[in-house]
Amino acid sequence: MKTSSQLIYFGLFITLLGFGDNSGKLIPSWITFLIGGLALFYGIYLYYKAENKLFSLNNDWKFDWRALSSKVYIVIGILILRTDRFIDYINENFILDTLHSVVGFALMLYGLNLFFKEKREKKGSGNIE
Repeated sequence: MKTSSQLIYFGLFITLLGFGDNSGKLIPSWITFLIGGLALFYGIYLYYKAENKLFSLNNDWKFDWRALSSKVYIVIGILILRTDRFIDYINENFILDTLHSVVGFALMLYGLNLFFKEKREKKGSGNIE
């Protein structure tokens, strides 16, 4: 469990370092995205393998957005906040830019709120990682 979390955070960190201009960087963006993505996907695979939550054929394929991990909400919020740099139409329109930023920030805060609730529950039950 500890290795999977470290790989997930390392992958997110390396992926976020890949954003931006390539000038002045030692490693090109596509290599950082590749390394970060591989680390992220392998960490997610290890996490679900350790929790025995890998998909099986007899599962009911319903998607429940409330059952997602807090880390997923944080990552989606950060990605939404960062994508406005790549879409010129959002940057040109002030209302869309504001709405885009508010949605990303709200998802990130919701994820942080869930993260701290999970930590409080683990601390209260005596199961601290």
